[in-house]
Amino acid sequence: MSEYELASKGPLKLKKVSDPQIKKKMKNKKIKNVGEKEIAEMVNSSNVRLVDMGYSKSVEPVAKTAAEIAFEKAKEKRSIEELKKKAFKSHRERILEFNVKMDKLTEYNDIPKVSWTK
Repeated sequence: MSEYELASKGPLKLKKVSDPQIKKKMKNKKIKNVGEKEIAEMVNSSNVRLVDMGYSKSVEPVAKTAAEIAFEKAKEKRSIEELKKKAFKSHRERILEFNVKMDKLTEYNDIPKVSWTK
């Protein structure tokens, strides 16, 4: 007598099952052989249905509002002015401006002096 002869071969039975008929549904594994012609027909028919409903396949560009156009113009104008300011200043002027900004900052932002001799 083998050890496995006494094992139950059916599904496990739970004690408090209200409906013993509930079973796991198996997935359908049907493979459909669809030809290229059939696929093309399906695509064409779906396009016809979309056009009939009022949808078009091609995407049309959306026109910009007056506010969007004004915003883009102002943005371009600001960037051009900023470039002119940068191009107008020489290196020496930039260094002088930087030094003035650094003088205005508090000493809190300075790097502390580190010395081993004092």
